Amino acid sequence: MVAGDFNQLDTSVFEVDYGLSQLVDSPTNNDNLLDKVFTNRSDLYNAHCFASLLKTKHLAVLVSVQGHNFDAKRLHRSYKATVYDLRSHNIDKLRYF
Repeated sequence: MVAGDFNQLDTSVFEVDYGLSQLVDSPTNNDNLLDKVFTNRSDLYNAHCFASLLKTKHLAVLVSVQGHNFDAKRLHRSYKATVYDLRSHNIDKLRYF
């Protein structure tokens, strides 16, 4: 899978030379399709475009597994997650104490 903002890059080489398929089929920046996702198994994945929470001109692209129930409203729910800082100096402090 190859993904990114292909602003001025000719991406036909991915499709012609490498046999990849482009998943995103709707404009992601105004009327332009700049944000693309290429895969060799287009039968397994879906791409969904939606407004990002960040201030940007681009739409966000979410790639999900084919057949997975996609609910855009569920993405905007807030939830709290605990993230541990596992850098070595913090682990060393934990061992010391």
